[in-house]
Amino acid sequence: AIPIQHTLIRDVSAIRVYLPDDLRTKEARQSVLKSVQEIKRRHPLGLPLLDPIKDMDIKS
Repeated sequence: AIPIQHTLIRDVSAIRVYLPDDLRTKEARQSVLKSVQEIKRRHPLGLPLLDPIKDMDIKS
């Protein structure tokens, strides 16, 4: 976990990136880079924002 102040969070995307347990190896970092590049390729207009009602299946 990386501690940050909640006031620094502006938006939350519906996209998830699964990270390896250990990012110290070059291969692990390259894998994450490829994942991020693919996400950017699929969403050229920007990442979809999280819709809590729809994406988290919240019943009103």
